[in-house]
Amino acid sequence: MTPTNSNLVDSNENQASLNQKLTLLNTLNTEIAQIAEIAAKSVLVTSELADEIIKSNNRLIFEGTENARGAAELLITSAEKAKLAAQLVIASTEKARRIADLIVANAEKNERAAELVLANQELKLEANEKEKRVSELAAAKEDALYDHLTKLPNRKLFSDRFNQALLASRRSKGYSAILFLDLDKFKLVNDSYSHEVGDSLLIEIADRIKKSIRDTDTVARFGGDEFVVLLTQLNQDKKIANSEAALISEKIRSSVEIPVTTDHMGVKVVIQPQCTASIGVTLFLYVLGEPSAILKKILNQADNGMYQAKKAGGNQIQFDDTVK
Repeated sequence: MTPTNSNLVDSNENQASLNQKLTLLNTLNTEIAQIAEIAAKSVLVTSELADEIIKSNNRLIFEGTENARGAAELLITSAEKAKLAAQLVIASTEKARRIADLIVANAEKNERAAELVLANQELKLEANEKEKRVSELAAAKEDALYDHLTKLPNRKLFSDRFNQALLASRRSKGYSAILFLDLDKFKLVNDSYSHEVGDSLLIEIADRIKKSIRDTDTVARFGGDEFVVLLTQLNQDKKIANSEAALISEKIRSSVEIPVTTDHMGVKVVIQPQCTASIGVTLFLYVLGEPSAILKKILNQADNGMYQAKKAGGNQIQFDDTVK
């Protein structure tokens, strides 16, 4: 059958429409390719989604150009949203990373703080140990140099003070003196009361002697009821030095003879018999020789003076000048 003019026109129109659609298809495919490229660059849009966009738009082209354009715009909007979402995810990731960094930094700070606390505790422990050691050494020194009952210097410390006084006497040319003191009737006090009362008496006598001498002088307990006093910086003139030593000795003697009151079985009592002091005194100047040997010789002479005082009835002072 031969086609009529009308059929040819329809055929031509259909072909023109088809060509127009194909042209639009090519144009839209170019746009879609651009959209797909944008989507592909987005973190949340994959290549599979880009293929799906092209397929969908090929289908939509034949349903209407406006629909295809609208779909393309929606896809572009979706791609932008995907980008924004990706940026938000990245931003959140960065924020999370910063938070993590802060947490790590804070943990490190806490760890450092903990280390500092531990170090400080260790330093305190070391300081406490050192303080304890110093206290122990001080206590050991006190035990080694001081009488445990009266807290007066003992023989060892007195010997050191004597050596210093000897050197000072060499420089000043002045006299020094040693007083040897023994309590009268002390044994009767222990026998009549108790050793505790006797100890209280010794502590009181030690305190009275300390108050009777000068700051430059030394009083020591040699044991039992024996006390030794070192007088320094006396006059260069022997008579004047003798008077100075006699004055201090008398001050000691008179302070000792004052009755002592103490506790006995919970009652305040005046100790009877009353204790007094026999005192031997020896003046000395610097001499060459071993200090310990010199001290022993002077102590013997002062001790001899003390026994002379006891033989004379006690509660008195005797000078022994045999040491020159």
